[in-house]
Amino acid sequence: MNLTQRRALMASIALLAATLIVTVNTGMFSPETVPIGIPLPYKVGTLVSITLYVAAFLAPLAIHYELEYRAENAMRADVPKLLREVSALIRSGETLTRALALASARVTWRLRLVVNRFVQGVVGGVAPYEAYERASRGLPKDVRRMLYIFVEAYESGGRVGDVISLAADYSGRLRDFDSHRAAAMKPYLYVILVALVVFYIAAAFLLRLSATISGLPGLEAAMTIDPRAFRAAMYYSALEVSLFSGLLAGKIIRGKMVYGLTYSLIFLVIGTVVVLWGDRFIPL
Repeated sequence: MNLTQRRALMASIALLAATLIVTVNTGMFSPETVPIGIPLPYKVGTLVSITLYVAAFLAPLAIHYELEYRAENAMRADVPKLLREVSALIRSGETLTRALALASARVTWRLRLVVNRFVQGVVGGVAPYEAYERASRGLPKDVRRMLYIFVEAYESGGRVGDVISLAADYSGRLRDFDSHRAAAMKPYLYVILVALVVFYIAAAFLLRLSATISGLPGLEAAMTIDPRAFRAAMYYSALEVSLFSGLLAGKIIRGKMVYGLTYSLIFLVIGTVVVLWGDRFIPL
C-alpha cells in the first residue's frame, strides 16, 4: 500500500468515525431489531445510518481510485505521444537525454515526473536500468513495459530514433486495442445496471404489497413475516447486491475491482432510496 492509498484509508476511517458520532448522538441510529431468522435493525433512520456508514468509509477510497484510474488512462494515452516526440527530436539532432527532457513537457504531470526522474538518474551517473526501476516504481505494468524502450535506447545506441518510432507505433496500437476492449465491455455495465433496477423495482413492489396486505382487516394473520422485518431484509439484500455489483463492474470494465467503488457508491444510494421510499409511489 503506497502513501496515497494509506491517506485515503485514514480519511475513510476518520469520516466513518465522524458519521458514527453524528448518527448516534442525534438518535438517528437505533439498535432496536425485529427477528427474521436473525434479529435485524429495521428502523428507517437506522437503515439510512448504515448506508451513511458504508458510503462514508468508501467515498475517500472511491475518490482515490477514481483519480488513479483516470491518471493511468491519461498516461497510457500519452506514452505513444511521448515516444513519437522523442523520436522526432532525436532525428532532428537532439541527444536522447535532451529529447526526453523536451518531450516530457508535453505530457501529463505524472508521466513527466517519471521521465524527469529517469533523466536525472542517468545524468547523475546511475545505470539506465536502475534509474528506470527507481523512476517507474508504482506505475501500471503496461506503462512500465512501454517505457523500458528508453533503457534499451541508452544501452544499445545506433538508430535510436527509428527504434523509438517503432515502439511508438506499437504502443499506439496497444492503446487502440485497450480502447476497443473497453468499448466492447461497456454494455456489460448496462446489463448489471438493468438487473439492479429490476431487483430494486421488484423489492419496492413486494414491500408495497406486504404493507397493503398487513393493513387489510382480517389478513394480519396471513402475514408470516413482519413487514418491518421484510423491509430490513430487502434493504440488506440491496446493500450487498449494490456493493458487489459495483466491484464486478469495475473488474469487467476497468480491469480492477477497486476501480468499481464509484459504481458501488452510486448503486448503493439508488438501492437505499428505492427500497426505503420507492414503494410509496407504487399504487395498489
